[in-house]
Amino acid sequence: MRIAVTSKDFKSVTPHAGRERNFLVFEVSTGVPPQFIEPRTLHPDLTIGAWNLRGSHPLDDIDVIITKSHKEHFSQRVGSRGILAVICQSSDPVEAITVFLSSPGALEMIAEAKTRKSPEIKESRIGFSRQNRQIGCPGRVRR
Repeated sequence: MRIAVTSKDFKSVTPHAGRERNFLVFEVSTGVPPQFIEPRTLHPDLTIGAWNLRGSHPLDDIDVIITKSHKEHFSQRVGSRGILAVICQSSDPVEAITVFLSSPGALEMIAEAKTRKSPEIKESRIGFSRQNRQIGCPGRVRR
């Protein structure tokens, strides 16, 4: 599974996911710490907020995007591509990924996002509001 973390400086988790151009991409496998794959910089026209939703996107291979903040519009846009948007308070990318993955239902949320690809879902199987889902320690998930 691939997880992208918004990172303006390529070192820490940063806010404003819809406007962010820089991402750290990690490969995650069960029982193995997140492995850094590559930094990714999007063209200004391909930020999630500016993108016209047509054709392929450089983040289409991502399963989860972790950020410090995003608007509902962002979660709807990436949700339509089968990507789960997660808000976390940690500044450390590896810690943010680890906290999310250790949260109850995290893997189920990712699988649901991949299969449904619909931003209109309001309730999940574990009973949290899809619009403002609390996950584990400091953070919340939006799709």
